[in-house]
Amino acid sequence: MRNKLLLLLVHVSIFCTMLVMQSHASSITPGYNAMQIQRSPHVLHDGEIVQGLVRINNGLTVIEAATGTMDTRLSVSGAIDLRDTGILQLLGDLYLDANVTLSGGGNIKAHDNTIFMSGDLTLPPSKTLNFTNNAVIDGRGHDLIIDTNSQISLDSAVSVTLKNMTIKNKRNGPKTPPIILDATTSQLTLDDVIMAPVNDFNFLQGQLFIKNDVIFTGTSALVYKSTMPCRIAQNSCLYFDTNTTFSYAPESSNKDLIVMTDPTSTLYLDGCDLKTTYTGLRLTTGRLICDNKINFETQAGLTLNLDTQITPTYSFGSQANSVSWSPNGQYLAVGGYGTPSGNELQIFYFNGSSLTFITGIDFGATIYSVNWNSNGNRLVVGGSYLAPSGKQLRIYSFAESTLTLLDSKNFSSSYSIKSTSWSSDNNFLAVSDGYNIIVYSFDGTTLTSIDSKIYGNIAQPVNWSPDDQYLAVGGGQPESGNELQVYSFNGATLSLTPVAVFAYGYRILSLNWSPDGQYLAIGGQSPNEGHGELEIYSFDGSTLTLIPGTQIHYGLSIWSVNWSHDGQYLAIGGITPTTGHEEIEVYSFDGTTLTSIIAQNYGTILDAVNWSIDDNFLAVGGMSPAAGHNQAEVYPVRLVKETQTQTMNNTLIFGNKNLGSAYNLQTTLLSGCNIEVNGLLNDDSV
Repeated sequence: MRNKLLLLLVHVSIFCTMLVMQSHASSITPGYNAMQIQRSPHVLHDGEIVQGLVRINNGLTVIEAATGTMDTRLSVSGAIDLRDTGILQLLGDLYLDANVTLSGGGNIKAHDNTIFMSGDLTLPPSKTLNFTNNAVIDGRGHDLIIDTNSQISLDSAVSVTLKNMTIKNKRNGPKTPPIILDATTSQLTLDDVIMAPVNDFNFLQGQLFIKNDVIFTGTSALVYKSTMPCRIAQNSCLYFDTNTTFSYAPESSNKDLIVMTDPTSTLYLDGCDLKTTYTGLRLTTGRLICDNKINFETQAGLTLNLDTQITPTYSFGSQANSVSWSPNGQYLAVGGYGTPSGNELQIFYFNGSSLTFITGIDFGATIYSVNWNSNGNRLVVGGSYLAPSGKQLRIYSFAESTLTLLDSKNFSSSYSIKSTSWSSDNNFLAVSDGYNIIVYSFDGTTLTSIDSKIYGNIAQPVNWSPDDQYLAVGGGQPESGNELQVYSFNGATLSLTPVAVFAYGYRILSLNWSPDGQYLAIGGQSPNEGHGELEIYSFDGSTLTLIPGTQIHYGLSIWSVNWSHDGQYLAIGGITPTTGHEEIEVYSFDGTTLTSIIAQNYGTILDAVNWSIDDNFLAVGGMSPAAGHNQAEVYPVRLVKETQTQTMNNTLIFGNKNLGSAYNLQTTLLSGCNIEVNGLLNDDSV
């Protein structure tokens, strides 16, 4: 009887312990070999931890801006809600049950741990799941579905491996791909993955690693725009299925970015297209397998031509100072002054052949700068002072053809906002007010000033580097005597890079980083002896170096410079060009030399030039246009046959005889293979 009573007391003690352990306390650390089941939804506040043999049975929430930690060896069920700004930190591997859902976006700090999926996992529409350090997601044969306009993002210097899964998306724009790497130092590894996007997947920057078998299927294109290598590992294969396209379009002049690391590395083309830009593509070391009907398309033998038939033009007003294409190429924003309608800001819909006015804003004063953010849902507008409201800097949201004011900033009446530049992640905005350089943080609705620097008397253009680590600044009469300055940026403060400054001359009016961040183009007025109105500098992260073959003596002044998105061409606009030059000009750039390929008369003053996202159209704005022209114009840009002797460097190249037989490409054409070549093909093997 005594033993039975003792046993009953033990059972009661265990039951009470279980009740305590199932309380709503958020920090849970069961004793050694103890097990706990959380049956109610669990909420983690900042600094709280779930640790040990704990099973989350009915969902997990990390509150806004908090860091919640998981270190449990049991699985998680239900909805995971990171409230978009919450951080889930992993101190061990995380196992997701088949019924796990994501309620929204957020941040994962994985510390090299693995997230194991037991069912399909969907990221809801218009959400971002951001990885702040290294992680592996093992799909175990299931689907990772990235819904409309959602993204998985990788922070700078972060490596994420996606393995054993099929990756699908619903719909994404060209600047908002389903997976985005935030910096050139970010790394994505695909390991036994099927990529099945519903539209083109632009790999914009960072490094891509192919491990084991990676299959790209569907009817879309993988567009490789990064300036960093894509490496196909030993005994690995990158396979393009029927009706897909592999487009090699790096935003640089490097043709050697598809790296097959070993003779067993394979690129398998099966009834698909392989396309290259004017950069060309060289394949070496590994193996190319071609099956069924293949189309090779290169732009070697072609050059750009600006149609003399201007389609379309628009009589904007006295002067169109700034033009900016939306990232999807469907809208053109124009800012200026002296408009008949009184709307100094005007938005046009573009259908490929005509402009249709859809909305405008009475800014009340002259507009000098308009810029879309990379998502196309925010527009920054900068201009001059108008009493009594001021508000020279304004942020608008744009949705369904409607502009809505979100935030505005007032400056001294003697200041005007001359230039604006969004960071690529849209989290920061740089502006110049004619004397100071200011950096704001932006949370989607509100601007908050975080740093500013005194430039001098005429602070004019500002432009973020593609990786957001540097801000280039230009103008005239600076306090330092150096008209060209580059600041480094750590996310909070600007620091002048001492060896990245340059004395140019009277005034720098425009500057623009190349898409790969290796070059900085500037346009100005009255340069010092030995300089030109147009110049290009190389940049290695610390030092600016003037490239001698890029000094162009244009005329009175260059007001606008803008790189094409493939980094191959530079468009400029100016005033009073000398003989042999025109207001609108386009140059090709090979890394050392600028070559004029297009010169087009406009009229008196050309203030702004801007390439569309596909580089098929060039928008311009100015004042006092010649007969047959207007203040705002769009020029179709097309490729035509080059009449001069062709080089084989910008073709599709197999092998590299300069490096020896080890760099030959093994090429296998399977039975029934049919290859059509549009452009030039070069066998450069030993």
